[in-house]
Amino acid sequence: MAATQTDSPTTPMPQIDTCCPKCSGTMARGYSIDRTNGAILPTYWISGLPKTGFLGGLIGSSTSKHFPIAGFRCENCGYLELYARKEFKPK
Repeated sequence: MAATQTDSPTTPMPQIDTCCPKCSGTMARGYSIDRTNGAILPTYWISGLPKTGFLGGLIGSSTSKHFPIAGFRCENCGYLELYARKEFKPK
């Protein structure tokens, strides 16, 4: 059964099935974080293959497609589903 969840009464969320495909439990929305250089940032999906910079870290490309990642976790069995969609950009 598909249902629309909302972040707030004025911010509709994309239609996502909130019923767990493994056990039929309720899926709750959440997100993962990236702790980098003292900052806490949301994670993103980036198109293409990763590239290594001069000092060994990953470098991004301004031409790569990138989408914020949101996750849904089953409150019963713990199953996770991740979605990469522009609608999940932090506000």
